[in-house]
Amino acid sequence: MLTGLRAARKEGLTLEQAFQRLALHRAFPTYLVPQPGQWDYGMQERNIRNLWRILQEESQSQH
Repeated sequence: MLTGLRAARKEGLTLEQAFQRLALHRAFPTYLVPQPGQWDYGMQERNIRNLWRILQEESQSQH
């Protein structure tokens, strides 16, 4: 996921475009997406959002 997000940022994609690229149903078509109320509902999106934020902070600290 981290490698994919780094590549997306390098390509100039937005966070929304990165969500589309790294969507569970794309990477794992047979994976059943959890329904609201299940403990892991929204976990993929949260992970992507958190890693994106960390990469942004890393980028800002290097300038």
